[in-house]
Amino acid sequence: MSVRNPECDHLKLVLIGDTGVGKTSLLRRYQTDIFSDSYFPTTGVCYVTGDCCELDGETFKIGIYQAERPISSRVSHEEFLSAFYDKAHGIIIVYDCTDQESFTNVRQWLEEIER
Repeated sequence: MSVRNPECDHLKLVLIGDTGVGKTSLLRRYQTDIFSDSYFPTTGVCYVTGDCCELDGETFKIGIYQAERPISSRVSHEEFLSAFYDKAHGIIIVYDCTDQESFTNVRQWLEEIER
């Protein structure tokens, strides 16, 4: 059930995974309910949010962050992503089911989360 309420709690989710696996497509689908098979690499940070939702008597708003590798060499990939893991309520690892390497790399993403 979708509820309009500016006072709802925020639920922070983070999308991670190899480049080109469809993270941005998932975000666009969530936000607009439209799917596009065009590929435009994401740079930096992408953030989407939805309406407030009610579940088990609690109202919250889902905010989903997608972080890509930083361009600056002064900040490591791990330092960059750890800022997004901070206070996250959940992390979604995305892989491409037609790309075995992206599935194999899920283990590396799990190891990074556990650090």
